[in-house]
Amino acid sequence: MKPHIFNPPEDYKAPKKSRKIYIPNDDNNYLAMVIGPRGCTQKQLEAKTGCSISIRGRGSNQFIKSNALDDERLYILVQCETEEGL
Repeated sequence: MKPHIFNPPEDYKAPKKSRKIYIPNDDNNYLAMVIGPRGCTQKQLEAKTGCSISIRGRGSNQFIKSNALDDERLYILVQCETEEGL
């Protein structure tokens, strides 16, 4: 009897790797440096690394690319396809 080999569906995407970077004391100056003027710095970082960068947590609704309201303290969420990209 042959062992069955699992083949994922053609439209399957592996889950992205992610890492949270917590902001000390909800320091908005630090976030402003990461985002940059009109999100320019954030876009450059995303293009250079291939990762997506978003601001999440309490009070994040005032920053670019944030659509989630969390009860968690403010953090930067970095997501990428590979662990090396993080």
